[in-house]
This record gives sequence, structure tokens and C-alpha cells, in this order.
Amino acid sequence: TEPALPPHAIPSQLHTTGAVVVVVMRLFKDIRLLLWKTSLQKRRSIGRSLCEIICPLILVAGLALGFLAVPESDNAAASFHLEMQSVENVPFGVLRWQLGLTGMAFGMAPDNSDTTNLLSKLDTWYPSLQLSDAFDISALASVVDTSNIVAEWTMPKFSDSVMTFATEADLETYVRRDDYEDVTPLFAGLAVDSFAPNWEYSIRVNISESPDTSFNVNLFSRKATTDNQDTYINGGEAPDAFDKLGRVDYPGFTTMQLALDRVIIDSNATAAEITDHTVKDHILKLLYHAGRLPASAYNGAYAAFDFATTEGAAIRAHFATYLRKNIV
Repeated sequence: TEPALPPHAIPSQLHTTGAVVVVVMRLFKDIRLLLWKTSLQKRRSIGRSLCEIICPLILVAGLALGFLAVPESDNAAASFHLEMQSVENVPFGVLRWQLGLTGMAFGMAPDNSDTTNLLSKLDTWYPSLQLSDAFDISALASVVDTSNIVAEWTMPKFSDSVMTFATEADLETYVRRDDYEDVTPLFAGLAVDSFAPNWEYSIRVNISESPDTSFNVNLFSRKATTDNQDTYINGGEAPDAFDKLGRVDYPGFTTMQLALDRVIIDSNATAAEITDHTVKDHILKLLYHAGRLPASAYNGAYAAFDFATTEGAAIRAHFATYLRKNIV
């Protein structure tokens, strides 16, 4: 027989492989023994084993039932999320269009000469405009129905949608009347306590259009969303007071406040020249939020602008001044 190789002659790799095999075999033996002991204990105490299985299931079922028992609700206004859109989401200029469309009004109090002057100033910035005059109708006809465009694209002046009240108390009495649903509803109201030079006013928003602004936030509310807060603050698609049209675009609270502040201040926010693109984009934004222009027709309508005519140039000049003052 051949002599056995001395230990030092066996490759170190074989030594390592053998050691790994031994460790793995011992590990599986220990696991097998542990499983055998555990199964033996479970068989000897069936009640305890069943309790370990059933109790977690009962706990999970209780949490699920409690979750389903809480009604779906929106977060209160105390939890506005931080990534709010621009306050110019829906331009304030759209408001006079939408109020006429829904048969609602914007309340103002008190009814005096100062309010009349403010209303006259609002009419300067939000006058009656025939927006179709800024377009080449033949080119526009390829993207929208122009058969009744003169009537549909005429923006009323702001005062056309205003209802004045002698005092703020009269405004409150009006919205609390028993037959309120049978009269012209108010979308919002402006109550001025002090006019120039120390302006103090409050914007009174229809509760039917506003989210809960309490600080009692239900932390377990399901499907909590901040969409209604964004609508309340920035404007967007919101239900009209008595569901006459379902949903329409309205400016939000901060948009109204910003517009009123800028009209009151009445100073140029920028000395820069307003480009044709800026004017066109703003007009199309008004038309879109007023429901007169579908988003799919934006590019075609943009190409159909015509500021070369006298009427078109006048509309362009109005909006250039309007935008230079950064009116929303």
C-alpha cells in the first residue's frame, strides 16, 4: 500500500471545506432538534397554542373594524399642507363670469359712496370685455364652435354680479332668511369696516363653499385629503351653492384677498414690458377656467390671436396694464 500523506501534505482548501460541512451538518441537527422540542410543547399545551394564534387575529380584526367605523372625512383647515399651489390658480377675473353663469352674487357692505368708488375701481380692472375681438374668428373656428361666440365670450363687468347691503348686519340677515334657497345666493361677501387711508375689511365666504376650519382634527379620519383646503385657499373646481351646475371653477379666498389688496393699492408691480405671450396665456387661462375653452384647444386658440385690429389692440392694451399691476 502507498504510504498515507502527512497532514502537512493535504491542501488547506480541503481542510476548510471539511470544516464548513461539519458546521452546516451540526446546524441542521440543532434546528431539527429545536423543531422537535417546539412541536412536542405545542402538542402538550394545545390551549396555549390556539391562544397564540387566535389572539393576534382578534386584535387585527378589532383594529380593522375600528378603522371602518370612523367616517371618511377631510382634514380640517388646521392642517393645510405645505405644498400649496399659486394663489393665482384661478384668476379673480373669472369670478364675475361664473357668478353670472350660476345665478349667484358677490355681496358688498356698507352701501355708501366709498363702496361705490371701490366698485367703480373694480369695474376699471374687471370691465365688460368681448374677448372674441382678440382673435381671428376664421382661424378660431377650426378649434372651437364659434356659432355663438360673441355671447359666450363676453365677460360682464364686475359690478354686474354685485349685490350691495346697507350694513354688514343686513348682509348676514339676508343669508339667514328662511327662503334663502329661493333668492339669489351669495358666493362671498365683502364687509368694509374702514376705507382709505386705513383700510379694514373682511371677506365673508359662503359656508357651503368652505371646509371645516376648526382645530378639532380627527386623526383617525379615513381618506384624509387637503384638496378642499387648496380649493378654499387657491381656488379651483368647487360645487356651486345649490348644485345648479355641479362643479365650476371659482377663485379661492386668498385669490380674492390678493386681488382686492392690489386694486386698493393700485400701483405698478413691475415696470417690465408685458409680452404678447403673457397676455395671450392669461386670456386663455380666463377662458379655460370659465369653461369656454377646452384644454385640448389651447394651442389652436393661441395661434388664432389677432392683436392687429383696433379691437384686438385695445384688449391687449387693457390686459398689459392689468398684468403690469399684477392684478389677478
